[in-house]
Amino acid sequence: MGFNRRKMEAERKAKAHAAAGTRRQTDAQVQEDAERLIATWNERQAEGMPKLFAPTIGAALATRYHFLWVYCPACRTTRDVDLRRINRHHDAAVTSLIPALSCRACRPSPRSPSSYGCQRPVSPTKCGSSTRDEFLASR
Repeated sequence: MGFNRRKMEAERKAKAHAAAGTRRQTDAQVQEDAERLIATWNERQAEGMPKLFAPTIGAALATRYHFLWVYCPACRTTRDVDLRRINRHHDAAVTSLIPALSCRACRPSPRSPSSYGCQRPVSPTKCGSSTRDEFLASR
C-alpha cells in the first residue's frame, strides 16, 4: 500500500502541538530566570559589588530591560544605550558592549566606561527615551 498522507499530517501536527506546549512551559521559566538574573545584577551594580556575572543581551531584551546605562569616568557623563538597536549576538554579555561605548568627546584616549545597569523604559509615551534623573530616581 501507499502512504497515508492524512495520517502522517495528523501525526506531524500532534508532534508540533506537543513541542509548542513544552516550549510555552519552558518559556515562562526562562522569562522568570532572566528577570531574576537582571534584578540581581542591577542590585549588585547599585551596591558597587564586584561584577561576577553579567546577563546576556537576549535576556535583557526578553525581560524588556532595553536600556543599558553607561558612565564615562573621564568626562563624567551618563548615557543610555538602546539594546534593541545594537547589532550584536543575543548570547553576548551586556558588558561586552561597554568597551565599544567610549565617549566621543574623550575619543583620542578614552578611559574605559562603566555600566550602571539595565532598565526598562520609564514611560511608553516617550518612545523609549529616558533620562538619567529618572533612572537614578527609580533605583
